Amino acid sequence: MISSAPAGPSSARKTLACPPGRARAEPREGRRNTIRYTFCHPAARELFADWEQSAASTAAHLRALAAAAPGDPDVTALIGSLLEESPDFGEYWSRHEVRQRRGTAKRFRHPVLGLFTLTFEVMHLDKGQRMSVY
Repeated sequence: MISSAPAGPSSARKTLACPPGRARAEPREGRRNTIRYTFCHPAARELFADWEQSAASTAAHLRALAAAAPGDPDVTALIGSLLEESPDFGEYWSRHEVRQRRGTAKRFRHPVLGLFTLTFEVMHLDKGQRMSVY
């Protein structure tokens, strides 16, 4: 049983519907889509202590989304923009790995708290929505 844990709903494309702790405020620009954040925001390499592992998993997850929804214009546009904006994404994308997002442990590096690990579980909901619970 989960008694008290941060949770965040997102679309299948990992666009946060209501980020934890920001229910009344719009997320900062560039951080609403966690796939784009991983590859295009400079702070992601500092935040994700195991950035290479996160990047590989994120690209493989996006390939699974593309396979599940072939021709989806939003997924196609996201892939296209990432290929243009991030050479790192292109490298991971070219591996052709496919993986569903599942729960695991993830290490974070915070400027005040330092290094810490959170475990999370991903619940797959209706219409491609997901809920990540840390």
